[in-house]
Amino acid sequence: MLCACGNPFSTPLPANLYGVAQKGPFLLGGNVQVVVLKDLSNYLGDTQELTTDAVGGFVLDERFTDTLVEVRVDGRYYDELTDRNSDGPLSLIAVCDLAQGKPNVNVLSHMVTLRLRKLVAEGSQTEHARLQAVREAMLAFDVTAYATNNVCDLDLSRDNDAGALLLAITTRMVAAARLGAPPGLEDALPAALRDAWWTFAETGLFPESFATALRRPSALVDAATVRENLRRFYGDVGLTLVPPDPAPYLDDDMDGIVNREDYSLPDGRYQIALKKAWSDGTTHLVLDGVELLGRL
Repeated sequence: MLCACGNPFSTPLPANLYGVAQKGPFLLGGNVQVVVLKDLSNYLGDTQELTTDAVGGFVLDERFTDTLVEVRVDGRYYDELTDRNSDGPLSLIAVCDLAQGKPNVNVLSHMVTLRLRKLVAEGSQTEHARLQAVREAMLAFDVTAYATNNVCDLDLSRDNDAGALLLAITTRMVAAARLGAPPGLEDALPAALRDAWWTFAETGLFPESFATALRRPSALVDAATVRENLRRFYGDVGLTLVPPDPAPYLDDDMDGIVNREDYSLPDGRYQIALKKAWSDGTTHLVLDGVELLGRL
């Protein structure tokens, strides 16, 4: 049974005080440290120590409302790809402006925070650096059109476009890390991710070997199975929800273009989504190159 004070799906307090930590969802008892920031490099000293609930949720004290905070989470997590809990802990970080959104911590917030601080340290203005870091993170996963610039708002339990994006990215990243890990060595996973994140922070790119591996598992991830695993995980702790569909942000043909942005079919024709379904139920047109050019 979840404590109402820690369940982000059922409490009446201001939404910007509720966060979730997710690789997959962090498990009960993860360590959360919240620190108020003056800016990206300077702490004001006001802190809070918390633990995650059974779905990775945590609740900030009301004194943090409308502040800039750094949130660090360390703990074990549920792996939606393998349908098992991690053997070892993972550490993630986010810098979130609670005047603009939530304090969620995830793999994208971690990447963006590390890269953002590197860019600012090199002289970039904070807002420009933040947008650059988000853009580089998305491009690392072959995504050019995305739902939000605020990675602290992403939540893979929400059945929306932003949730689908996060679920696809976190699943692809872990699958890629496992490709290079010795069989059965779960502890190698955090190390592989840390190496990839460090290189991204320094350069805005993943190491070439990791970037290559990243495209391979996308075609191997079964979106329906991942969704069902998550649905069952949340159901086991008493929550009924429909997880998002990661399929639009996977790359089934491994051509470096995610499905939602890939109009090409294996036979060389193009599939074009209609803005509105026709009266007969048609949602897409399939055209060859000549037909497509004729309609432009």
